[in-house]
Parts: sequence; structure tokens; C-alpha cells
Amino acid sequence: MWTLLNQIQQMCRRTFRANLFSVQSDCPHRERFGYGGDIVATSEALMMNFDMAGFYAKTANDWADGATTLWEHWAFNANTYTHNHPMFGSVSQWFIQWLGGIQPDPDAVGFDRIVIRPQTVTGLTWVRSSYDSVRGRIVSHWRRENGRLYFEIHVPANTTARIFLPAQSRDLIREGGKPVGEAAGIAFVRVDGESCVYAAGSGEYQFEMPE
Repeated sequence: MWTLLNQIQQMCRRTFRANLFSVQSDCPHRERFGYGGDIVATSEALMMNFDMAGFYAKTANDWADGATTLWEHWAFNANTYTHNHPMFGSVSQWFIQWLGGIQPDPDAVGFDRIVIRPQTVTGLTWVRSSYDSVRGRIVSHWRRENGRLYFEIHVPANTTARIFLPAQSRDLIREGGKPVGEAAGIAFVRVDGESCVYAAGSGEYQFEMPE
């Protein structure tokens, strides 16, 4: 048993160190691989195995030095490394696409069709996210309050959206203070797992439901 546990621990440490500068961030397409899940699932193990306090202190010091972007290299360099490295910026994309749930439909052309599928994860009480697409600003905010979930969603002009709401029954959902079935501009599509899916046209929507 101890041999197995030690092997698991060694694999975790190798995974942590098999990234850019041993930092747990990467390109979105690699995050989709199975091992990418350990970025979230093993955050506690990161802190138990490595000096994360030093890592965060370095980040804070960069801000104090005037760094308002993600650098390609730890040290400032005037002509070799970039000072706005998009590969390290993929974490921002993750916040918008998954916590906020703003994604292009697989068949979209220039965000003419949108998927909004917020993830109301345990431990968070609110998320505010937006994306300035070529069609206009897409907004997906949510918060939890007194046992209820509240969503504010904006679908820009000349686009449509599929909105996934975390409710197993549409009878539990209200929009603009009234039953969702009475709301204009949206139509029920189906139940998908633990979510109700709606088709929505351009406009602003305010949904609420019990958790």
C-alpha cells in the first residue's frame, strides 16, 4: 500500500514539474487532456509540496514593479522575451468560458450563435464575466444569495444563444420576476442532465431559481 501511495505522490510531483517553468498554467487545448484536471483537483497538493507563498509573492512583486501583463519570463528583459505572453493568459479564457460559461456555438460564424453555460461551482458566491465579440458584448453574471441563484445575461443584436440553467425543472425558473414560460424572446428546448436549455434571441435576461 505504501509503495502505491508513494508512486501516486511521485506522479503528482512529476506532473506539476512537467509544465512551463513548473508553473500550473498552459494552453487551452492541452488543458482539455485528462491530466489537465489536476490543476484544479490538486491545488491543495500544490501547496503541500511546493512554496506557493513564494510564487504568489513573486506575482505581487511584479505588479509592484509595474507589470500589468503576464511576462514570458520571470525576469524583465528589454529585447528578448515578450511582456504580454498570451499562452500564460489562457487562465483568463478559462474563467470566461467555464465559470461565466460564454462560448461560441460549435457551428457559429463570428459568434452569431452563442452558448452560455455558467458553472455555479461550490465555494463561489458570484461570477461576473463578459466578452466583446465582433457582434457586440456578451454578458454572463451569476450570484447565489439566500439559497437562490440569480443570472444576468445579455445576448447582443443579430445573434442567438442557447442558455443552460442549472435546474431540473423549468417550473422552478423565473425570468424578470415571472414564470419563464411567460417571458418573451426565449423558448424551452430540452432538459440536459441537470440543466434546462433555452433558445434566446437578442436581449437582456434576468433568471432566478432555487439552488
